Amino acid sequence: MAKEKETIQNVPALIVDAPVPTVVGNFDDIERYLTNVRDSYKSVKLSTANMADVLRIKAELRTYRVSVEKIESDMKATRFNNPKKVFEGQMSKLYAIIHEVESRCDEVIEAENQKRLDGINQAIDGYMRELCAEYKLADDYLARVERRKAYYNKTQDEADTLNDLRTQFAQLAREQREEAGNIRLIKNACAKDSRIPDRIFLSALKRGEPVAEILEQIEEELERLRGLDEEKKETADDVEELENPDPVYAVDAEAVVELTDDAEDINFKSDLPKRTKTVMVEITYPADCGDAMTELFALLHKRGIKSKIVK
Repeated sequence: MAKEKETIQNVPALIVDAPVPTVVGNFDDIERYLTNVRDSYKSVKLSTANMADVLRIKAELRTYRVSVEKIESDMKATRFNNPKKVFEGQMSKLYAIIHEVESRCDEVIEAENQKRLDGINQAIDGYMRELCAEYKLADDYLARVERRKAYYNKTQDEADTLNDLRTQFAQLAREQREEAGNIRLIKNACAKDSRIPDRIFLSALKRGEPVAEILEQIEEELERLRGLDEEKKETADDVEELENPDPVYAVDAEAVVELTDDAEDINFKSDLPKRTKTVMVEITYPADCGDAMTELFALLHKRGIKSKIVK
C-alpha cells in the first residue's frame, strides 16, 4: 500500500566548522613594485606620435601581467587545491546516498519508457507493412524512410505519424518511378549500337549525374561510332576497287578525248564526269630505283593520271 503523500523537506543547511581562510604573503612588496611602475608612466603622454614608446611600455606591462598570472596559477595548484579536494570528497558521500534510491527509481522509469517506445515501434512497423504493399518501394528506397524523433514524443498523435510516413513513401515512390524512366531512356539510347555498354551510363545515373547530360554523352558516342563506320566503309570500297577493277567498255569514237601534254591541268572529276576513278595502289620498289619511280610518276602525270603520296 502506497504511503500517504508527505511534504518534502530540504536537507539541513551545511555548516562548515572552519574559520574563513586567510592568505598571508608578501603581496605588499609586489603591490609597491607595480605601483611604482604605474606611477612612473602617469606623466607619459601616449599617442600615435610616440608609437615606439607605446609599444615598448606595452611589452613591459605584458611581462608583469604574465608574471602575476603565473604566481596565481602556481599558488592555486600548490596551496589551495587540497582543501578543494577534501570538500569535494565529503560532498560525494552525500551524492552517493541519494543515488542509492534514485537509481532504483530510474530503472523502473526506464523500463516503463522502453515499454512505451516498443509499442510505438510496433505501430510504426505495422504502418510500414501497409505502405510497402501500397507503394511497392525497392529495398534501396525503403531504407531511406526515416523514423523521425517526433514519432516518439509523448504528445505525438498516431494519425500524424501515419500521415508523415505516407508523405515519405509517396515522395520516394515518385523518385523511384523517375529513376526507372531514366534507366529506360538510357538503355534505349544505348541499344541503338551494341558497342555501347549501358552499365557505364547507368553508373553515372547512380552517382547523380543529370539524365540529360548522360543522354548527350551517349549521342556523342553514337556520332563517333557512325564516323568510324563511314571511314571503314570508304576504306573497304577502295580495297574492293583495287581487287575488282572496272571492266573496259567500248567508247564511242566521238566521246574519245585526246590527252595532250597539258592533260595534267585537267580535273577529271569535273571535266570528265563518270570517266574517272580513284584507287589506292601500294608500290614496292628497290631503294636504289628512286629515279625510275620519278620517271614513272612523271609519265603518268603527262598522260593525265594524277597521283599523290599517302603516308
